[in-house]
Amino acid sequence: MSGLQLFALGDDKIISGAAHSTLSGLTSVSTSVIKGIGSTLSLGTVSGAAAADDLMTIDGTNGNVGIATNSPSEKLYVNGNIKIPSGSGYSVKYGNDWYIYGSDSGSLYFGLNNEHGYATQLQRSGSFYSPSDDRLKHNETAIVNALDTINLLNPINYDMTEEFLDADFNGNLDELGISHTKQTGFIAQDVKNIPELADCVVEGSSTEPFILGYDKIYVYAVKAIQELKIKNDNLESLNTNLQNDLTEEKAKTLTLETQMADLLARVTALENP
Repeated sequence: MSGLQLFALGDDKIISGAAHSTLSGLTSVSTSVIKGIGSTLSLGTVSGAAAADDLMTIDGTNGNVGIATNSPSEKLYVNGNIKIPSGSGYSVKYGNDWYIYGSDSGSLYFGLNNEHGYATQLQRSGSFYSPSDDRLKHNETAIVNALDTINLLNPINYDMTEEFLDADFNGNLDELGISHTKQTGFIAQDVKNIPELADCVVEGSSTEPFILGYDKIYVYAVKAIQELKIKNDNLESLNTNLQNDLTEEKAKTLTLETQMADLLARVTALENP
């Protein structure tokens, strides 16, 4: 094997050599190794003449770092579990805005670098929660005509594929060998054409799909149910009033019938003295 290897034996003892045979007589000794081969630097262990087990590798050709692997394919490749201690305040960050962190209460947060919050919280139960504090919400206005908006939606069943097909495709995906799943929902492009719900859609491109957030639709659906409740209550009130009017008319009709019977009896008596 070519390259430089440094073997640390105990306190302040370094043996350097060009091959593992340097330690061929130390079969009972477990040794830490820093090994440079070509443009790759590895940190590992070796026992006697055994080949080194690479615990950490830095690939000088691309800067990739591997832990428990000697061929990292990403900037950081970990062949094992990663753990952040609870209560440490540490997080996994993406860019300058997004981060992921956990809490001692067992929640997992997907956050933004702002003063008061996070985008989503995942509870132990598997439920997702979002910030909904009145101190963060301002300039509130009521939703109106939600039922009309909901009626513009077109709920459908469909086969969801992982690859783009023509938007008008309608055929046997199994025969074509195209992977798919049965799903129910809406078409993002259709929702984009509804002004009140257009901001639920993030536009795609020739390579990226349109994506749809359902949360706002759920809120409109709740408002639509409330509007239906009001319409139903009004209809029930109208029906009750009509029933009361009908009862009054029946009573009046009965009174008139009684009066007519009385008059008929009087006429009969007059005609037959």
